[in-house]
Amino acid sequence: MPTTSGGTAPAPSDHDLQHAVREALERSPGVDAARIAVAVHDGVVVLAGEPVRAAEALAARTTALGVHGVRAVVDELDARRSRWGRRSDRDVAETVVAALDRDADLRPGSVAAAVRDGVVTLHGEVADHAERDAAVRRVARLAGVRAVHAEIGVTPRSASPDAAATIRRALLGTADVDASAVEIDVQGTEAVLTGTVRTPSDRHRIVLAAWSSPHVSAVRDRLVVDDDDDGQRPLGTTATGTPASSASRAAVAARGVAEPPSTTTSDADTGRTAPGASTSG
Repeated sequence: MPTTSGGTAPAPSDHDLQHAVREALERSPGVDAARIAVAVHDGVVVLAGEPVRAAEALAARTTALGVHGVRAVVDELDARRSRWGRRSDRDVAETVVAALDRDADLRPGSVAAAVRDGVVTLHGEVADHAERDAAVRRVARLAGVRAVHAEIGVTPRSASPDAAATIRRALLGTADVDASAVEIDVQGTEAVLTGTVRTPSDRHRIVLAAWSSPHVSAVRDRLVVDDDDDGQRPLGTTATGTPASSASRAAVAARGVAEPPSTTTSDADTGRTAPGASTSG
């Protein structure tokens, strides 16, 4: 029998989970629960029935994911969607759950998934950005996954007066990185990086060092690459130089906030703007 993330108590049975999801749908505003059938197998919930509006399907998926014990949700509410030549969403959901269970970097049960037409949306809360990015990368590589949207929160971090010094010490131990002209200012849990670096690689490693601090939850990257080719990163790219989505470009323009270095975004994202990573396969 499945257990909870702590492994000390049994998770709800599929029968109990089915009943709980049905009750949650009946209480959810904007959802006509009478038109939705609920099936559960090994914690994976399948929502099926008559075609519904996109907003109602989203509300149903979100409601089901909020039920304790649900590991993944498969949205089959619109039978008219073409699936020719692709794996079924049920197969994809089961593969995603198995992959997340095998990921040693993730706390068991910390991330759940919703699948619709091969697009996987990850929900939950993890300890740090590295865990979030690891979940996105692992799922994005799976067969049948067309895109991954991460709506994964990061556990809030506590401020520390020594955070800037800790980041500086980490940089001193990084080979071949010249951070002598870099200023690091940590305000609360936000690190502000200013100054010049020699190469884009140095810039990437310095931003990564800031994100790696246990007391940093946001990074403002104001570094300038000072080389012969004027290698300043154009607005609209991530800290690694990869293209950012239109939503991400707007966020960078408004705030100057660096995304986690290993995160990429996709303009193929047709859903909600994710606070974390999105990638497409």
